[in-house]
Amino acid sequence: MNSNNNETVQKGLGFSSILTLIFVVAKILNLIKWSWWLVFSPMLIALGLFILCYGTAGIVMLVKKHKAKKELRRMCKHD
Repeated sequence: MNSNNNETVQKGLGFSSILTLIFVVAKILNLIKWSWWLVFSPMLIALGLFILCYGTAGIVMLVKKHKAKKELRRMCKHD
């Protein structure tokens, strides 16, 4: 059995998935009269946060890469 602490594998459903599943079942059983947008809002919020986090990280990486290239060009000009 390999128990590597560096590898975290999440099995099962997350909070937003469970909440969405509950809302979908309640909507299908006519327990709630919400729009489908509201029923799927936990998943949409999770997706939005995922995009925001990875988008921000991507922009930070691009800025760092641009600054590194700029610094490299500046160092090459001094030679």
